[in-house]
Amino acid sequence: MTPTRLLRILRRTVMVIALAGAGYLMVRFDGLKLTLDSPSPLLRFSPGDSLVLDSYPDDLRIDDPVIFAGPDGRVHLALVSEIRQEEGASQFWLRYDAPDCVAPDSQTLGWIGEEWIVGRVIMVWPW
Repeated sequence: MTPTRLLRILRRTVMVIALAGAGYLMVRFDGLKLTLDSPSPLLRFSPGDSLVLDSYPDDLRIDDPVIFAGPDGRVHLALVSEIRQEEGASQFWLRYDAPDCVAPDSQTLGWIGEEWIVGRVIMVWPW
């Protein structure tokens, strides 16, 4: 095998790996921008922040900020306050730390099942 042929094979291999990696990142992670006209339910985030979400979190822990689907069909931001296992599935008690928040949480909805969790916030995007 000539060096030119080997180089061509290596270039194609690197390109395939890079495309597969980019596809994985696009499927695994998502973005969400908080609206400017309403206050954030969590004090650590400000209106207008761009959040990066892990759409398939392996395990959620206490104080993890999560996005969950509410009964109104909208997504909401909350903190995991408690975790319990029931019938082999995890359920979460979600809360807010902003005093003026009027969005639904576990005080009104009860325990939230894993299927209602849209993703875990992993970082605030700087722009």
